[in-house]
Amino acid sequence: MVRKAVEPPGEARQDWRILADLAKRILAAGTIKISDAPYASWEYQDTAQIMMEIAALTPSYAGVSHERIQRGDCLQWPVKGDQHPGTPILHVDQFARGKGRFAPIEHIPPAEMPDADYPCF
Repeated sequence: MVRKAVEPPGEARQDWRILADLAKRILAAGTIKISDAPYASWEYQDTAQIMMEIAALTPSYAGVSHERIQRGDCLQWPVKGDQHPGTPILHVDQFARGKGRFAPIEHIPPAEMPDADYPCF
């Protein structure tokens, strides 16, 4: 959660409102069928409602809410529920899927290299 530093100038809007309006326009155009899912309408009143959707749909954020953050709870994911304190050290006893998996990859050089017009610094 990031707090606003200054009032937006002119007719500027918050990013989440712009994205929600864009999603609603795409849905209204009929190119994507809206489902009956609880959060499918993009009708948010504030960012707290967006966090509620994230918590409802993403188990590792189930206990994260604006209320807890504003209260001063220091939450590190996964936060498995409303009373869960968070997980400050993720892999204490074991890794989630066993030991690390390594896979060789083939190096692909970049399509463009730095030059005088676009240096690397």
